Amino acid sequence: MFMTKREKWLIYGLMILATLVTVVPFIWMIITSFKTQAESIAFPPILLPANPGFQAYGKILHEMPFGSFYFNSIVSTLVIVILQTLIAAMAAYGFSRLRFKGRDVLFMLCISILMVPGQIFLIPQFLTVEKIGLLNSIPGLVLPGLFSIYSAFLLRQFFLSVPKELEEAAIMDGYNHLTIFFKIIVLTPTY
Repeated sequence: MFMTKREKWLIYGLMILATLVTVVPFIWMIITSFKTQAESIAFPPILLPANPGFQAYGKILHEMPFGSFYFNSIVSTLVIVILQTLIAAMAAYGFSRLRFKGRDVLFMLCISILMVPGQIFLIPQFLTVEKIGLLNSIPGLVLPGLFSIYSAFLLRQFFLSVPKELEEAAIMDGYNHLTIFFKIIVLTPTY
């Protein structure tokens, strides 16, 4: 379907309008950060500050421990990414390669958890972290993020695509399941 020039201009105009509606608040926020408190609450609003300054940035950096905030964020993110990947990969290996009674039922139960909105788990997770005494600590921040059914599902689907012949050859070479997991299944995507 071809568009007329008028339709193209209408679409471009709507896209420009949507972009402005999205970007202007961020630009306003940045400009306001350089204003004094009186200028930022003045009515009618002042577009540009008369005397731009970094007072707000200095005040916030002295009153809040941002170094500690960044450190906590970096440490918790690294720990969650590494441990969640390891735990999800182990679960995925179990669901994709190991044969045990009730495996498929357990997998379907885990997949059904994906249908529940994540917000429903927030309060129970908070109460659990509070009950075990980990509030306001990095372990309390990390613990709820360690387990991801979605990651396990994605890795399981990938592990199913790894040829079983590789695993059979490793078994013939005398490898156990843990060695097969780390040396064959996990390393296969890196080749």
